[in-house]
This record gives sequence, C-alpha cells and structure tokens, in this order.
Amino acid sequence: MILALLVLLQGTGRMYWPVSVAALASGSVKHTHVAVSGTVTLVHREVDGDLHFRLSTGTVFIVAECIPSLPCRVPQVGEQVTVRGIARHDGEHGWWEVHPVEEGP
Repeated sequence: MILALLVLLQGTGRMYWPVSVAALASGSVKHTHVAVSGTVTLVHREVDGDLHFRLSTGTVFIVAECIPSLPCRVPQVGEQVTVRGIARHDGEHGWWEVHPVEEGP
C-alpha cells in the first residue's frame, strides 16, 4: 500500500513520502523528500520574494516555503493543499518546514 502511494506521488522523477503535519512537526520523520497535506492558516510573502504559508492540522503546524526559482500558486487561507519538497528543521524559528516546495498548490 505505501509503495503504491509513493509511485502515485512521483512528480518529476522523485519520490515523496506521504507524512502528516503532526509527524513532520514532531521531528520524527526520517525522510528528506516528503508530501504533506494540511489546511492553510497563514500566507506571507517575504522581502526576498519567498512565499511562506503555514499548514496546520489541529494545533500543530509546519511551514511551506516556495522560492522564486520554484514558484508556486499563492494558496488561500482555509484551503486544503498538498506540498511536496524537502523536509528540514528551521533552527532559527524552531519549526519544521518543507523548504523548498518542489511541487505545490
């Protein structure tokens, strides 16, 4: 079953592991390339052109970050989206994120 999901989530030849917002936010995910679905609760454009948006499920969240060289559509607050990209911890802010988003809304 999981293998079938991985094949379905192949984008540009790369496989993304489906993980929950809660799992990524907890730091327990060991995969680098992930697919995460959640509800957009905040959208913010940075001065450097990066697009940040928060994906939440319940009380936990992760941040998805689109960069100018891999642009994505600006999602609406309240929208359910799935992002695929690189999972990493942002030590400066203390949260987990998908940065950069390689495939997104």
